[in-house]
Amino acid sequence: MWDDSAIEVRDALDRLPEGDAELIRLIYWDGLRSHEVAKVLGINPSTVRSRLSRAKEQLRGSLENRRAIVSSTQVYEPRPSDVSLPAHRTDQRRDPSAES
Repeated sequence: MWDDSAIEVRDALDRLPEGDAELIRLIYWDGLRSHEVAKVLGINPSTVRSRLSRAKEQLRGSLENRRAIVSSTQVYEPRPSDVSLPAHRTDQRRDPSAES
């Protein structure tokens, strides 16, 4: 089962350019080293490292932006101690069938 953090990471990864997302997946999901990724993608290992650095920075920024948006739009949910019922409300309710 995916937790909220995993879903956020997946969504942020989906917003990366496809090549950068593929690079992240190869390294972190498939466990390949940079020289192995270089062979798979047909690029220089130094290019892998620089693209990885850029992709991680973009991913980090995307996740920080998402967290800032979520925290600024959270709905206030009152605690039970914050809520007081009006004086006329009680737990005893009248039974309409008892009234005639």
